[in-house]
Amino acid sequence: MASQLTKPTTRLAAGLVSTLLLTSAAALAIPAASSAQECLQGPIATRYEQLGGASGKLGRVTGCEQSTSAGVKFSSFEAGSIYWSSTSGAWDVSGSFHQLWSSSGWENGFLGMPTSGEVPIRAGGVFQNYQGGTLYWSPATGAHSVSGAFRDLYAHQGYEGSFLAYPMTQEVRVRGGVFQVYQGGVMYWSPTSGAHTVSGAFRDLYRDHGYENGPLGFPTSQEVPLRNNGVFQNYQGGTMYWSPASGAAAVRGAILGKYAQLGYEGGYLGYPTSSEFDIPGGKRTNFQHGYIEWSPARGAVANQPIAPCRVPPDGRHSPEYAAECLMQGWEQHNDDLMGAYANMGVHGQLLQMTPDHVYRTFEGCAPAQIVTSETLRLECTFYLDNPEWYHGLAIVFGMENYGGTWGTFAGDIDTIG
Repeated sequence: MASQLTKPTTRLAAGLVSTLLLTSAAALAIPAASSAQECLQGPIATRYEQLGGASGKLGRVTGCEQSTSAGVKFSSFEAGSIYWSSTSGAWDVSGSFHQLWSSSGWENGFLGMPTSGEVPIRAGGVFQNYQGGTLYWSPATGAHSVSGAFRDLYAHQGYEGSFLAYPMTQEVRVRGGVFQVYQGGVMYWSPTSGAHTVSGAFRDLYRDHGYENGPLGFPTSQEVPLRNNGVFQNYQGGTMYWSPASGAAAVRGAILGKYAQLGYEGGYLGYPTSSEFDIPGGKRTNFQHGYIEWSPARGAVANQPIAPCRVPPDGRHSPEYAAECLMQGWEQHNDDLMGAYANMGVHGQLLQMTPDHVYRTFEGCAPAQIVTSETLRLECTFYLDNPEWYHGLAIVFGMENYGGTWGTFAGDIDTIG
């Protein structure tokens, strides 16, 4: 069907309805006709006969052939009209397409003159080409136009045979651009971003972020395939990621910048498992193998908390919280120090590497293990001996080098004494 479409050279908003018909052929008075032979001639008569004449889809003549000041000729029938110009030829317009064309301003609107008849396509639908766009109709969606940059993108995706299927609305103006809803997604356009589709899990996530009015703005790319069957899509204010294992999440701002430094989804963090959310003192995004936090003071840091771990209020004590606090104490220190312990397998006192107000006894670390050619792993044991918070708890946690950056991972938590 691609060869049947003539693409427009300029982009026009299909949702605009002209109330000024100017010299529209349909606005002119049409006298009654007694027969086709008396009223029709030339290309219009030929087209009428091709359609079966009075026994065809248009029925009997109801208005003789007329001309407009712009050189357009037309004639009306029981079930539609035939229009002709020297540049478009003679074509019939009927049914829902006749109504939609009239609401857009007839030949004086953005669609201009018809350049083809109706063509049957999948799912019981039809399309018809016009100088400024294409009209589509299906039993499930009704009649809608596709024009300009959306028409080009629709063609590139595979028209109604693609994931988009049929259009469900006209174009709708929004702040800074337009959108149009299809059965399988939504097209967005703005002068700075161009035309792109949003569909599937990204469409739901885009809604949750406030569509184009949210922090993401307009999409600036189509979906791009990635490793492990994942995809990403760029937006003016960030990037959406999806994989079967992680779901859909958005990464923005300085956290996205840090993610880029670490190799995106191909780095040790893997895919994001959450969008950005507020934490005390800043923002955080979770990933498959860690997290990135941001604060005004520290910027974006990977697998390092931006705020120190404090003793929780009464009633919030738990072994899990104690283990997390201990690991945060390690992560607040630089990679070089953790790397030195891992590479040397040092046994010694590390009380200075614990969070504030929590006193622990460090038993030691096992010798470092070479997991892969780029990964070292070290397991260490702490005993908590702060009776005001936790006493008699042994925590075994690990430090691991994910190809250049150190981070902690959960270990065993046991009660002693």
